[in-house]
Amino acid sequence: WPEVDAKKDSCGSYPTVVALSLNRNKFEVLPSRIISNLFPKLIRLELRQNNISSITLGSYLVSLEYLDLGKNCLNKLGFDFHKTFPALQTLNLENNRIEFLPPEISELH
Repeated sequence: WPEVDAKKDSCGSYPTVVALSLNRNKFEVLPSRIISNLFPKLIRLELRQNNISSITLGSYLVSLEYLDLGKNCLNKLGFDFHKTFPALQTLNLENNRIEFLPPEISELH
């Protein structure tokens, strides 16, 4: 993804940003409401190598198609994929501690 000079709109969000990399930031939670408010058209979100241990979300990142949560500390997924990420096509969960995956995850790439 090319870097862009993102400009805020009158509501304080960045509507032109479609990809965001927050890798290696020591996040412990996924701040989905903040991310969705700032980046309403986000399609790709990378959160590799943070310290995220669980995810419980509402329906905030509705346009997200790609989510990378690889190399975190996840041990469960506490959300409904179709409700939380209705457009999600690709989910990377490599190198986490997840013991159970919901059946609907098989519909993703």
